[in-house]
Amino acid sequence: TATAGDPALRIIRAASDARAAHDPENLGVYTCSGYTKTFATVEAPADTTLNPNQNKIPATRLDSLLNEQYLFLSESVSDIRWKKPLRQETIIASRVSGFQQPSLTLLATQLQSVSFYQDEFTMLDRQFLSPLAPNALSQYQYLLLDSIFENEDTLFIIHFEPKKGSSFNGLKGKLHISSRGYAIRDVTAAPVDPEAGMMVTITQRYVQADSTHWIPTQFSTEWYNNRIAISKGKLEFKNNPAKFDSSARRMRLVCRSYFSNYTFDTILRRNDFSDTELNIEHAFGAHDSAFWVEKRVTQLTQKEITTYRRMDSIGEKFNLDRKLKAIASAVRGRQKIGPIDIDMNRLISYNYFEGIRAGFGIHTNDDISDRFEIGGYIAYGFRDRQVKYGTDGSLFLYKRIGLTGYASWIHDVAEVGQTQNRLQGRITGTESYRLLFRRLFDDVERADAGIKFRAGRHTQLDFFAAQEYRRTNSDYRYVLFQEDAAVHLTAYEFTEAGFSIRYAFRERYGMVLGQRSLIAPSRWPVLLGEFSHGIKGLDFDRAQFRLEWKIRHFPFGEPELVIMAGRTWGEMPAGLLYSGRGTAREWMVSVRNTFETMGVNEFLSSRYLSVFYAHRIILHIGKKYRPEVVLRTSAGVGELDHPENHAGIEYKTMDEGYYESGVELNNVLRFGFNGFGIGALWRYGAYAFENPNDNLTLKISLTFVF
Repeated sequence: TATAGDPALRIIRAASDARAAHDPENLGVYTCSGYTKTFATVEAPADTTLNPNQNKIPATRLDSLLNEQYLFLSESVSDIRWKKPLRQETIIASRVSGFQQPSLTLLATQLQSVSFYQDEFTMLDRQFLSPLAPNALSQYQYLLLDSIFENEDTLFIIHFEPKKGSSFNGLKGKLHISSRGYAIRDVTAAPVDPEAGMMVTITQRYVQADSTHWIPTQFSTEWYNNRIAISKGKLEFKNNPAKFDSSARRMRLVCRSYFSNYTFDTILRRNDFSDTELNIEHAFGAHDSAFWVEKRVTQLTQKEITTYRRMDSIGEKFNLDRKLKAIASAVRGRQKIGPIDIDMNRLISYNYFEGIRAGFGIHTNDDISDRFEIGGYIAYGFRDRQVKYGTDGSLFLYKRIGLTGYASWIHDVAEVGQTQNRLQGRITGTESYRLLFRRLFDDVERADAGIKFRAGRHTQLDFFAAQEYRRTNSDYRYVLFQEDAAVHLTAYEFTEAGFSIRYAFRERYGMVLGQRSLIAPSRWPVLLGEFSHGIKGLDFDRAQFRLEWKIRHFPFGEPELVIMAGRTWGEMPAGLLYSGRGTAREWMVSVRNTFETMGVNEFLSSRYLSVFYAHRIILHIGKKYRPEVVLRTSAGVGELDHPENHAGIEYKTMDEGYYESGVELNNVLRFGFNGFGIGALWRYGAYAFENPNDNLTLKISLTFVF
């Protein structure tokens, strides 16, 4: 372990200080060529301590097959452009065993988007701290293993790993640092998590381009699935990798990229870059064998030639390209059946008002046209005993910027006092559990139309107009005062127009299975906003705002902050106001970004501000046990204009501020990729109950763990 006077710390400090000078992203402008080869196989783990008898296993038909070929093999050639801060990689040639479509090539290429010169990078949907980040010295420990003299240069080999008791997503590996400006020449690293479902090893190599700049020449990423294995001819799943027997073989994916032909005097303009970082040239397949012989770093081995020959034959026989399209639809929550996609997300759901909701929805897919899609759905709630249905269509006008016109019509129900930004997308993680708690709904008939597009690399916009008819399903009455007479309404109609905006600075997108997908989240706060104006029926203005920020690599743990705010102007029914985000009672499941001690629809506000803060700390207990503690505090304040407009329901206002705090202990138990834990939260302040026991809420936490 390095001490204050250890040469390892001196070298790491110097390398950290020199990052800006050597980071390829600071080169300004350059172009280069890339060649990537990816293969997948099933083999015994490199760590023989998990499989001490692997050399004693009798050969099987599977062994013979895997000695002759890989399960998957792909190659790609790409042109890469860089003009700080814009990056564009275009696949100009691709070959995938068993497939004619290059989508899997794109997925493999995106596995290599890791830079140790950055403070942090994303891998396995988790953020990892680079060992050269400014705050890394307080998180990692370093040890100088060797100093090698070669070609008038000294190469320092330094081992790094997280300090004992650290609570962050750390790496373990070796840095080879050159004495020429203290630049990285080689690095090998792997995440430190013995219970991880995926084991990953990253290797990178850099060379000196001139007196100052170092450029990457080779990246390699190896992935092992640590919980799924083939043993004795059967697919097995185990939570503890050590429990696999000696014949167990794990899935292994290897992706190797090589970069060459750098130029630094190219003139590039901003319109030479699209807002999607990784794309495909339409003529990607128009290349003969001579082209591949020239572009390959090493020529194909007999094993690789056999893989292409056998897998291409299988792909043609079983039409694997069609099956790949079905997988792409499944990623979007759809099941492809010929020219029609079934909306899997509509098959079944649950909320308190409808009970079990069963439904069926369909949409056209690219087999009919890639310029438009139309669809519809029907659903039935077994508690409210009502049939719901709707239809929608989209016209894809200009895919480069995602310019899409859309229209829909529904006869359905809508939750009272809850609105979601149109650009937020599908809610994921434990926040999605909030859907189970919904209690109050209005009957809704709504016609909606709009146009949405990406305005630059960081901003999305959606302009819309809608006409809506609502009828209450409770004792609620919307009270209007006209000439000293009170009119109690159970139904109302209005027309509105507005826009939504989403801003995520330096969020990175690429193409995954033919869909534009997020490949690296923003390090900065993500902002969502929406404004609408009532132009007929109801005279109102409504604005809402949401900020999401995961503060990566805080000195101690990982904080997460979500701020929500809303404001209405004018007289509006409760269905269009804000009823808080309470998730107490009934389902004792922890729901992030909600008030877990607040009752559902307990409060009503025409303007509000809510803050949800969570601080995640990983505990290191023994060699393998990695539960996490989450410290949580939530606060909200709100006011209600025109309370005389609302009758027939009980509600409170948050004028005096609502507060709750608590702690969760997650991943106490792990089963496969699922983690189970427990949480406790305490309600306090002006709205605390008289009986202290009523202020305590216990929850079960359900998480997904890689």
